[in-house]
Amino acid sequence: MGGEVSDLVLVDKNADKARGEVLDLRHGLPFVPYMNLEYGDVGALDGMDVIVLTAGFGRQPGESRLDLAARNNELFKALVPEIRGVNSRAVYLVVSNPLDVLTYATIKYSGLPPRKVLGSGNVLDSARFRSMLGEYFNVDPANVHAYILGEHGESSFPVWSNAFIGCTPLRSMEKYNEGELERICEEVKSVSTEVIRLKGATYYAVSLGVSRIIQAIDLNQNRVMPVSTLLTNVHGVSDVCLSMPAVINKDGVDRVLNIPLDEKEAACLKASAAKLSEVLDGLGLRG
Repeated sequence: MGGEVSDLVLVDKNADKARGEVLDLRHGLPFVPYMNLEYGDVGALDGMDVIVLTAGFGRQPGESRLDLAARNNELFKALVPEIRGVNSRAVYLVVSNPLDVLTYATIKYSGLPPRKVLGSGNVLDSARFRSMLGEYFNVDPANVHAYILGEHGESSFPVWSNAFIGCTPLRSMEKYNEGELERICEEVKSVSTEVIRLKGATYYAVSLGVSRIIQAIDLNQNRVMPVSTLLTNVHGVSDVCLSMPAVINKDGVDRVLNIPLDEKEAACLKASAAKLSEVLDGLGLRG
């Protein structure tokens, strides 16, 4: 819808589903900037600049993202090498859950440089966080600068020590109340479960977040976003994919920004890493 993409190809093992989606989208072309819309098998991904991986079993009510790990890892083990055989130059963007596990799996199964593989991570979580903080402080969320980092899931954490409204530290705001802000943080973590309970899955906000990541890649914007990427000695954390602020451009992840963390936040990052490491080791993805 934003006009930054010239070609969009939908691939699904259910070819009729992909064709139906493309037909529906084509009928809306008079209302948006024109693009070429196609569907096909994996071979149709040849020549694409960005490949967005959304394949996988969906999360059911009461099921955590990590509960999906074994089933979706097996799917990616078969799918990613097939895609890599068709297109090894694209940036691979993982949206499937459990996101951090599958981002790591995609790096392993594709053999691509880690910078070429990233997950949508906590882009949406951070957007939810900023939206709720904007409502609480009665300011435009675009002027809220705050991140949710770590796992895309239950062990994610807010970076209160580097959260700002404009250039004012959040903790210096007149309305600052630690209890209220902790409540907001818990709501950020739980709201996706509520959406799944009410309507079966999340669609729209995550799609907008993914669109912004694609835009940053396609237009080489060097945009800073909290995506899931392979960490190497970031606050002592290595060999795991977690969300940290990273510069995104045409090459994928240009670099991870080593954002200062206080002692509690650094411990939260290490706890996220330990949780994901246990899953990766259990799936045999490391070593």
